[in-house]
This record gives sequence, C-alpha cells and structure tokens, in this order.
Amino acid sequence: MAREARQNEALAVARAVDASLMPSTFCCGSSGIRMSGTGKIKGLVLGNPASYQTPHAFRVDDASLALTPSSIFSDKVIIKSIRVESPNIYYEGGFGGDNLRTIMNNISASKKLQVDDLVMRGRK
Repeated sequence: MAREARQNEALAVARAVDASLMPSTFCCGSSGIRMSGTGKIKGLVLGNPASYQTPHAFRVDDASLALTPSSIFSDKVIIKSIRVESPNIYYEGGFGGDNLRTIMNNISASKKLQVDDLVMRGRK
C-alpha cells in the first residue's frame, strides 16, 4: 500500500511537468515533497522531446530535493538544492540544437526556475 502511494505521488510530480515539454517523462518512485519543501525522488526517467531518438535525456535512481514550497505556485520556482546520485545522462546533438538545451529552453519558456545548488555524483 505504501509503495502504491509513493507511485501515485511520483506520477503527480511527473504530471506537474508540462507534457508538451517532455512527452515521455516517467517517475517511478518518490517519498513526496514534505511541507518543509524537502523530499526524495527514486527512479526518475526524464524523456526526450519528440524530435530526439535516444531512450531518454537522463535517468537517476536516487535524488534529494529542497525547495521553497510557496514558490511552486508562483511564476518562479526556487530550488534550494538538488543532490543526484549516479545519473545516466544521454546527450543527443543535431542541426537544431541538442536534447538537454531543448528541455531547458522549454522549461524556461513555461516557468522561471532558480536552482541555488546542484550536486551530481558518479555521472555515467
């Protein structure tokens, strides 16, 4: 039952991301973001925009997040820190740019995002 609740929370996180930006985003586990603005995400797979061929932009088994909770409902989401363990990152370039820049441009067009601290360990 607890696993199902975590999966439902994870799907809610994935649905919060505009489907037109990352149509194959899939998040398979989460401990949820607490009222304090902290939480863990497990098994996040961030899909590529439709015009790219690699299976996904990145996959991470374990990450933690701290954000300003009230910023979720504002024009600018403030993320205090993101800690990512062993991300699997696919970079795909092309004539029109690359998958990672396309995703970031799409997110920026949708909402302002401020990340104060980003740590990635064990990149693949």
